[in-house]
Amino acid sequence: MAQTELTQINDEFLAQAIAPWGGTRADLTFIREFANTIYRFERDGAAAILRLTRSSHRPATQVQAELAWINFLAARGVAVCQPIATLDGRWLVELPVEGGSYVVVVWQFAPGGPPQPEDFTPDLYHKMGQLIGQMHRLSVDYTPVDPAVKRLEWFEEDAPERLLGGLTAEDEAIRAGLEGIWAQMRGWERGRDVYHLIHCDVHAGNLFRHNGQIHLFDFDDCCYHWRVYDLANALYYALWRIPRSETEQRAAFAQEFMTHFLAGYQTESTLSTEWLQRIPLFMEYRDLLVYAFLRQHLNTAPENEGLQKLLGAIRERVEANQPYVTWKL
Repeated sequence: MAQTELTQINDEFLAQAIAPWGGTRADLTFIREFANTIYRFERDGAAAILRLTRSSHRPATQVQAELAWINFLAARGVAVCQPIATLDGRWLVELPVEGGSYVVVVWQFAPGGPPQPEDFTPDLYHKMGQLIGQMHRLSVDYTPVDPAVKRLEWFEEDAPERLLGGLTAEDEAIRAGLEGIWAQMRGWERGRDVYHLIHCDVHAGNLFRHNGQIHLFDFDDCCYHWRVYDLANALYYALWRIPRSETEQRAAFAQEFMTHFLAGYQTESTLSTEWLQRIPLFMEYRDLLVYAFLRQHLNTAPENEGLQKLLGAIRERVEANQPYVTWKL
């Protein structure tokens, strides 16, 4: 969803935001700001996460739907970070400001920490696959309690009018790629065993590792999609560790990663060969989405050389009709 400028977050606002959880401004430490604004909330020696979401990015009903699904998964044993209720039992607080509102949620802080370079082993890939498989198996039976409080479908989340609107004349290959894949996806079946609510942003940056277990968080992008998209995203982002120019190394890593990821996934869920063979297409799709999303940011920050370089590399690959990776099932 399009973002709009809201009242600047200041100390007074932060004090108001954390008060329903019994905290003060002094309990908060800034972590980052991108799609959402994130603070560490530390009180009485316990850590949590405060997330501020612009209503222009996610209205309160969308956040409510996200929380309901996460609580559903957690109640069934999935290692996810649950929201923490306010002192009076609310899962979220909406604070109106000039230009809209902020939706405030406090989350459990995942135990452990992010995977380190030495953690990228077959064991991690297997555990990632197993966790995603468990989540998919359970989500087949998930139905929102209130049909009006429901996450978006993929074509609403990846709305063409929003993504294509930020592209320029030099992005014609990106535009054509997105429109071509959208045309294919619109004709695909949406049976309950292949299409349901999924995470949509699975990667090592959204999980912590602790005592041999991994915990998944950041469900901000979750929507109704084909479950194979979660598998494709896991491989797509795992490959970010290897330069795009190293095609042989990327192919070998993709083979190793997916061998162990799928072995873990298949302990909990199944997907037909027909659907698994669409993983390369969905990785292509993710690369195009990343380009379209980041292009909007580059339009507002043209001096960002790192972003210019990344977009240039994606555009060059797409224009040359080169695959994101040569891995095949």
